[in-house]
Amino acid sequence: ALGLAALAWHAEPRPLARAAAIVLALSLPLFGRAPEGFRAVWSPYQKLTIGPLVVPTATDANAVCGVRVDVNNTYYQVLVDLDPARMAARPELYPPAEVRTSHYIFPSELVGPRRRVLVVGAGGGNDVAGALRAGAETVEAVEIDPAIVTLGRRLHPNQPYASPRVRVVNDDARAFFRRATGPYDLVLFGLLDSHTSPSAYTNIRLDHFVYTRESFVDMARLVDPSGVVVLF
Repeated sequence: ALGLAALAWHAEPRPLARAAAIVLALSLPLFGRAPEGFRAVWSPYQKLTIGPLVVPTATDANAVCGVRVDVNNTYYQVLVDLDPARMAARPELYPPAEVRTSHYIFPSELVGPRRRVLVVGAGGGNDVAGALRAGAETVEAVEIDPAIVTLGRRLHPNQPYASPRVRVVNDDARAFFRRATGPYDLVLFGLLDSHTSPSAYTNIRLDHFVYTRESFVDMARLVDPSGVVVLF
């Protein structure tokens, strides 16, 4: 903004236009402010904005049930409380009919408990918390963005990454598929969606490299013959 204001001073000799350009340039930082109650964290890949996940109810217009994470000023993911007791105690926040169909809970309801679980695109830990809730004995959680892993460790209501049953791997899912040995009873693709392009000149995103034929061939090698793959 300061650079644009300085350049505007040397623009065409139109005093009003020059003054307007300087004012507009100096107002640019105002558009970069995070919403009230939010704060920004910069990862190697993107800008993450963290704040409370507010879900208005009939009795509380500002009820909070977790943490909201935006990426590059766009809604991205939430860190939501999946503790059965706390969910049952707040039916206005967690309608029982909707909880069962949550994509963090429904896969386990559908396929039953699985001992060895792999989650790629683990994000802040919701899928991992769901696997632990379903009785998984071991969970490997793969997430490429170290800042999101840190947010999950610090802010997730269920603290899934602190469980001794969980091993967190800060890596790309495709690279992990190439190195891992398995086998896994459940491989869960955790809604990989980077919102980030490698360049302004392409519409290819980081997650496009995971949803490929070659990636699925690598992944299939890791699945137990009686295992299940969950993909949204």
